[in-house]
Order: sequence, then C-alpha cells, then structure tokens
Amino acid sequence: MSFRDILPPMQVDDEVVGAHCLYPPRVLDEIDITERIEGDHTRYIVRNRAAARYFLFKPTEYQIFRQFDGTHTLVEIVDWQREESEPRPSRQSVIKFLTKLDTLGLIARGGVAEQTDGTAKRERGFYIKFPLYNPDSLLQWLDRKIGWALAKPYIIASFVAMALVALGLLLKFDEVRAYSHSIHSEYGMVVILLFVLTITALHEVAHGLACKHFGGDVREMGVMLIFYVIPALYCNVSDTHRLGRKQQRLWVIFAGIYCQLILAALGAFVWLMATPQTRLADFGFLVFLGGTFNVFINCNPLIKLDGYYALSQLLGVNNLQEYSSAYVRSLLARCLGLKVPPSVGPQRPALYISYWVGSITYTIYFSIWFIVGWAGSWLIGKFGFTGKILTVGLIALFSEKLWRPVLNQAYQIVARMLRSLGAPGRLRASNIRRTEGDTPAEPEATLTLSTTQSTQKLGLR
Repeated sequence: MSFRDILPPMQVDDEVVGAHCLYPPRVLDEIDITERIEGDHTRYIVRNRAAARYFLFKPTEYQIFRQFDGTHTLVEIVDWQREESEPRPSRQSVIKFLTKLDTLGLIARGGVAEQTDGTAKRERGFYIKFPLYNPDSLLQWLDRKIGWALAKPYIIASFVAMALVALGLLLKFDEVRAYSHSIHSEYGMVVILLFVLTITALHEVAHGLACKHFGGDVREMGVMLIFYVIPALYCNVSDTHRLGRKQQRLWVIFAGIYCQLILAALGAFVWLMATPQTRLADFGFLVFLGGTFNVFINCNPLIKLDGYYALSQLLGVNNLQEYSSAYVRSLLARCLGLKVPPSVGPQRPALYISYWVGSITYTIYFSIWFIVGWAGSWLIGKFGFTGKILTVGLIALFSEKLWRPVLNQAYQIVARMLRSLGAPGRLRASNIRRTEGDTPAEPEATLTLSTTQSTQKLGLR
C-alpha cells in the first residue's frame, strides 16, 4: 500500500521565500477541501488534485486560507481576521503564510511557473517506486461487484471462520510443520514465492478497493524496492487522508492484511478437507503459505509498512517517523548550541525518542548489518579489493538518512558564516514582501502548515 504522509510543519525562513504569485492572491482551481472532525478537534484536508498532494490545516489557518479568493488584499484579510477572533496573526505572519502556500503550489501564479520546493518529488531513500497504471476503473468495477464484503456482518462472519480454521491448524500443528517441509522440498522456494507475489498483488488491490469503497480516489499502482533490493508492490491510497472517520482509515490500512488472512484461511480449509499429498491439498497449502508469508513483516511498525501507518492513526500522529527524527535532531541541536526549528515541539518526547531509537536500531540492523553484511561478504569474496570499495559504497547508500542531515546542517552553518562575512547570497524576495513591507512585531497567532510528501508503499508485498 502506498500512503502520502503528512510531514512535520515546514517553516518559512526570512531568508528564503517563495516565487511571485498573483495579487490579490487566490488559490488554485484544482483545490478541494474536506472537513475532518475527531473528538473535539477539527482539521481540514486540502487536496491539490492536479499534483495529488495533501495538506493539513488547523481552523485558524483554514479561515485565512479561504480568504485568498482573488478579491481580498492582504490588508483586508488581516483586518477581517482582527474583527473575527483572537489570537490575531500580524500582517507579517499572513505574508509568510501566503509565501509558504505559494511555495507549496497552492496559489495561482502569473507567467511561467518555476520549479519550487512545493513540486512533488519522487521519494528517495529506502523506498524507490515505479508507477505502472491507474487502477481507478478496475476498483470501481470491483466495488460494485464485491464491495458488500466490507460490510460489518460479512467481516464478523469471516473472522469467525478464520478462527475455526486456525483452531483446526493448531490441532494438526505437527502435520502442518511436516507438510511445510514437504512442500518446500517438492516445489521449491521459487513456486512458493510465485504464490506470495500473486497474493500480495491481491493485497494491494484490497487496499485500493477499501479506499474506493469509503469514497477515496486511487490513481496509482506499481512496484517498488524496499531497502533498494527487496521487491514489493504498492497501491497509492493517499486519498485516505480525506476520509472523515478514523475507523474507515484504519480499515483501508488493514484491508491488505485482511485479504491475505482470508485467502490463507481458504487455502488452509482446502488443505484440511482434501486428501493429503494430492495436488488439491498441495495447492491449498501453497495458498496458505503465500497468505501468511509476510503478515508479521507488514505489521512491523518500525518501518513504513502497514503496521506503521496503523500505529500512526491509533496514536493520532500522522508523521510519527518524521516527528521523531525531527525531535531527536532538535535535541542534538540544543546540545550543540544551534538554532532549533520552531516547528519541533516537545509535545510527546517519550514517544518520539522511544520510536526513533527502535526505528533506527531496526534500520541499522536490517539494512546495514543484514543486507550490507551479506552482500559485502559476497562482493569481497568475488571481487577482492574492488568488492571492498563497493561494500563501502553500499554502507554509504544505506546510511544516507544518517549522514545527509548532518551534511545539510553543516552546509547551512557554513552558508550563514559566508553571508555574515558579506558573501553574495541567493536570496529571492517575493513581490508581496516588497510591496507590503515588514511590520512592527506584535502578538500573533502561529500559522504553520503540515503538508504531505509522497511516501508510498506500506507493505512488503
């Protein structure tokens, strides 16, 4: 499954501002908005349909955002806000907010648009994706045919059936273990993996079907590489952000594993009923193996698979991994006496630190110790000194998320030092800032904006 995460809020620095937008400002025509109410909290999901990007607005941000309709100047917007409620953003704060919206590609522009930070970027790092096709028509057809399977009575009945099959397997545990060895010996790992890939393809279709059934759009399916080497399938269900009920969002996340368990239970039932050592019994057992092969891996919350997104929804932290990393970086910055980004707050320090420790430990062990260790041994044994160089390259590739932030921080420090010495900078002043000018400091509300970048796959398929 693929899911565009809502990342930590991005701050607009006084030194780096966005490109010029139309004035009076107005939002793009491709924007639509969904209200999401959970308990006492109201949030607004803003979607850019053309770019397939999602943004999370708080009520104050949304009230100002909807004033950008092409008829109100910034002065009128600030004056309107002053008449409505407290706290009141200053003109300078509204300018920064508008600049940020423009940078993210939400504000209409005149002339030729330039490349900005808001342009959707293909995800890098441990998840490399290759989109293949648009499954929207297929999912619409499937929803008409089998959408009833997502109704509560059928789900309850399926769990009862799965429990009965699991009981039957437990009663024949020794036979199950012996038959597993027999299947592996007779058919080999290649055949088992073919069943795994077939069922995980259905796993991804189940994610998309659930998203479509609850009213979301699904426009992309494809293949990806996890940790650069593990092949997987994905279905981009980013539109799940627009679903109003948490229960529906969780069902979209669990739909893939639910599909696997259904198929595994059907295969196990066939095996239990069929005569042992027949083709029918072997087929049923292969389906059972294919359906259960990667369930526990998908439930792992320490990497961006189904378990991670489910945990994020349950905790109410859309970007648990990003917030955890940002919080730990802020702690290190404080220790080094560096400037801490104001977007990183100590709301849930114990959660952020514990998750970061677990996630980084798992990533280092799995990607560097296991994959690089195995591949490095083979490369060195095969190519000698050249293999050692290739192994070092692999370590650098897999540890990119560890050393790249350090290099970026070092680059920023050097850039500030050069600017302080009078070196020419690459500053872009927006026309809005030039026309409106800076205003004296005054008490103001903080306008931050959480955005989504393309994550993608949620599952080791």
